[in-house]
Amino acid sequence: MSVYGGRDMAALQAELGRLLGSEHVLAGDGRGVAHYEQDATSARGLRGRADLVVRPGSAAEVTGVVKLCYEHETPLIARGGGTGLAGGAVPLRGGVVCSLERLRAIRELEPGLWRMYVEAGLRTGEVALLSAGSGGLRAVADRWQRRDERGWSARLQVRRHR
Repeated sequence: MSVYGGRDMAALQAELGRLLGSEHVLAGDGRGVAHYEQDATSARGLRGRADLVVRPGSAAEVTGVVKLCYEHETPLIARGGGTGLAGGAVPLRGGVVCSLERLRAIRELEPGLWRMYVEAGLRTGEVALLSAGSGGLRAVADRWQRRDERGWSARLQVRRHR
């Protein structure tokens, strides 16, 4: 295992296991990790190597993961759906991949205001299906995001479907 900042990765793995449950902390040399070491750029040969993969289930757990990685001076790579084309979620030099796939709640759905707040693990295609079933609205991904009292949110352009 890698060592960052003079601390052993095994100690970080143990602490993350206590925070998230050991079933949500995967060792980088274990089974099922390859999926987290690439994104849509894998067709161009871009692959990384994660020391650990964590799958927090709440914003509070994400905060705990960030805190522990900071304390252990370990790189943290955030991962949404793995559909990115820029390699931003690929752990090129090891570290902890923080997969947001378990954060799938719909926080608010207000079809009358053309507004929906969802957590990071809900894929854009799923959001589009939900919006289509809500009064004929159609969601289109936009590259804009903001921070408010609910946390970070990406905006989807919502239009009336004719």
